[in-house]
Amino acid sequence: NVPEAHRKMIWHLDTPPDSTLMSSWHTFQLVKQTGIKVTLDGQGADEQLAGYLFYLPHRLHGYGFSDLGRQFSALLAKHPTRVALGALFLAGAARLAPSIVGTFLHPRHKLRMEDVRRGANWALRRDCGMNLANLIHYADRTSMAFSVESRMPFLDFRLAEFLAKVPECYKIHNGWTKAIARDAFAGKIPDEVVWRKDKLGWPIPEEQWSNGPLRGWFERSLDARGRNLDALMAARTEPMVRAGSIAQKVRVMNLFAWLDTYGSGDWRQFESGAASVECTGTKVIDSQPPAGIPA
Repeated sequence: NVPEAHRKMIWHLDTPPDSTLMSSWHTFQLVKQTGIKVTLDGQGADEQLAGYLFYLPHRLHGYGFSDLGRQFSALLAKHPTRVALGALFLAGAARLAPSIVGTFLHPRHKLRMEDVRRGANWALRRDCGMNLANLIHYADRTSMAFSVESRMPFLDFRLAEFLAKVPECYKIHNGWTKAIARDAFAGKIPDEVVWRKDKLGWPIPEEQWSNGPLRGWFERSLDARGRNLDALMAARTEPMVRAGSIAQKVRVMNLFAWLDTYGSGDWRQFESGAASVECTGTKVIDSQPPAGIPA
């Protein structure tokens, strides 16, 4: 029941997320059914080791012209052509003529070029303080909704402090992302894992749902009528609902669901009968979920 799971997810998060988080939600639901209490998750690896492909232009920008051709060839051997060419274009534009090329670019792309010029480690530090913080929040809330503790070895402070000092050339090297980690694990885990080239996310079939079996729910969830929106919020959300991408529509849907839950007082139905929570410092060590929330 996706609509009901989505409603409960919004309550647990306390804040509207970027996606429906149904992949995370149902993964931890399945984990609970196995009786497992603790999971080891990979959060933080991509943001510390440059695992995402959008860090490739930052690294290419750092190479001299004599090495650029060799590194581009390495990218072509390991990544789709469009990815390698896109990285080369951004790195070259940022290096050669940012002021000239920038006149033809959307402001969002101009900011992207400025990021590229600052280098991969600068981007990693930024993302650790911004995007990663959100991902940790999502993982913590969706896992604890099912009384599962999500532990993240890559965020051990000793490893995090070490990786913050590692030069970016060890993180992206010869076309490989997470290069230093691949070298460290080579021979210890199967080669098809260590040297895997493709990168898969945690996909959610939101577009298929919105055009298929859950279309009615999506449309009702995006209907602003009856919601007490101020003029600014209405002006910002209306174009996204009318002509936005599925990602934008999901963000609006989450915002409206959050307003329905916390703005209208619907949260009280979850709070009724909630047990007191025993804490040590700021770490919750035991609690009984409110009525209506999965144990």
